[in-house]
Amino acid sequence: MWVAACRRYALLGEFAEEVVREHMLLLTPSLRLQDFDSFTREKSLWHPELTALADTTRRKLRQNTFRMLREAGLLMDDGVIPTVFLSPRLEELLGTRDPSDLRFFPTTQGGAR
Repeated sequence: MWVAACRRYALLGEFAEEVVREHMLLLTPSLRLQDFDSFTREKSLWHPELTALADTTRRKLRQNTFRMLREAGLLMDDGVIPTVFLSPRLEELLGTRDPSDLRFFPTTQGGAR
């Protein structure tokens, strides 16, 4: 479900790749609400529609993103990002797309193509 959501919602996929995965790869495996806020501020330079969002909408996006991460097992309640170890078969399946869907996970396996 996580991969499907990241494919469907580009902002979610970019957050997963550019923030969640990068935090894990840089050995800073914690995620704060401010990380999402910083990410959306940076993205608003390329996506002006983000600047038009009401504060309540922006908070709801952040809340839903963190809830989805927790439900997918990609974020602990204390904000720690656990390293994900995927089975070889799942890694192979996720790696068949270009770019690889492995980019949506906090893992060192495979890597983005």
